[in-house]
Amino acid sequence: MNPLILGDGVTIVRVIPSERTEAVELAPDGSRLMHTADHQTVTCRDIATGAALWSNDTATDGGTPTQIRYSPDGARIAVCSLHGHVAVIDAHAGTTLGTHRVDRAPRGMLAWSPDGSRFLSVHGHATAQVAVVDRDGKALESIELPKEIGSMAWVDDSRAVSVRFQSAPILFDLDRRVLLDTFARPGAEIAIAANRDLIALTADCGHLYLRRLDGRPLVELDNESTWKERNARNQLRIDKTRAQGPRHTLAYELAETKKARRTPPPDGWTRWFPLPHGQTHIARFVDSQLLLCDLRDVSLLSFDGSVRERLLVGIYPVPGQQPLVTDVSLRGSLLAVSIASANPRLPSQIMVLRISS
Repeated sequence: MNPLILGDGVTIVRVIPSERTEAVELAPDGSRLMHTADHQTVTCRDIATGAALWSNDTATDGGTPTQIRYSPDGARIAVCSLHGHVAVIDAHAGTTLGTHRVDRAPRGMLAWSPDGSRFLSVHGHATAQVAVVDRDGKALESIELPKEIGSMAWVDDSRAVSVRFQSAPILFDLDRRVLLDTFARPGAEIAIAANRDLIALTADCGHLYLRRLDGRPLVELDNESTWKERNARNQLRIDKTRAQGPRHTLAYELAETKKARRTPPPDGWTRWFPLPHGQTHIARFVDSQLLLCDLRDVSLLSFDGSVRERLLVGIYPVPGQQPLVTDVSLRGSLLAVSIASANPRLPSQIMVLRISS
C-alpha cells in the first residue's frame, strides 16, 4: 500500500524532490511557493512552471531557516533560523532588506501583525522573550513576557495571545507591556481566526479547545461521527504498526481521548476531537478555516454555520524510517505540504495540492 493518502477531492499539482526537512509557504495570491533548501537557502518557485525564480542564501547568515512567512500584502517575507536569526526578504527581488541575530537559540515560529507593519518571532526553547521586527527589517525590539512561551498569535495590531506547552494562555499588550488576561486551559499551540474573535488551542492527543475572545459561548459542537472515523483510522494504523513490530503511541492516544470525553471542558471552552490527529504541532487559521497538522496527517476544520472536518493528506506507517509531515501552507484552493523521509517508498518532497470545494 502506498503510504501517502490523499483526501477526497485533493489532486497533485506539482511535486518538488527534496533532500531534507523543508519549511514551506505559499504566496497570498497562490502563484509562488517559498521553501528552504541546502540548509541555508530560501528559494522562490513559480507554481505554474516549477521554475526557481530566485534564491537567497545570505538572509540568515548561514543559519538553517526554520520558518518562512509572507506578509499579508505579499511584498515581504519573514525568515527565522535555527541559530537565532530573524530577517526580512523582498518577495519579488529576493534581496535581503534586514537581518538580526536575536540570540544563539532556535527561533521557533513567525507571525505577521494584521496590518503587515511588523512580525514577531518566538524562542524555540520557550523562554519568556519575543522578538518584534518591522516590515523592512531595520528595527528589532526584544520584549519580555511574564510567562515562557512556545506559540503566539496576533489578536490585533498591538495585542497577542501566547501559550507554552501544558501552561495556560495569556493575552498580552505588546506595545504597553501589560498582561491583560489569563485563560484557564493548558495547551500547546494557539491560533486566532481572521475575525480576531475565535481562539483555537491544541492539547494532548489531538484534543482541540475553542472559545471566543470576548467569552461569549460557542454553539455546542457535535463530532460523534468524525470521532468514530478517527478511532477507526487510528485502529487501522495500530494494527498495521503492530504487524511490523515497533511499539506505537496511538493506543495511548486512543485511551486518553476516551478518558477526556468523560470529563467536561473548562468553563468558556468548547472541545473538539479532530480527525484523525495525534499531537497537533501546527494549528493555523486561514480565513474561517483551521488547518491542523500532526506528523502523520493534515486536515481542515471549517466553521461555516456548522463545524466539519476534512482529511487532506495522511501517511500510514511504513517499514523503516517513518515519513513525517514537517510543514504546511494553505492559500485558497492550494495546499503545500513538506514531507521529510529517509524511506524510498515515500522520499522527502514538497507537494503542491489542489483542493476542490
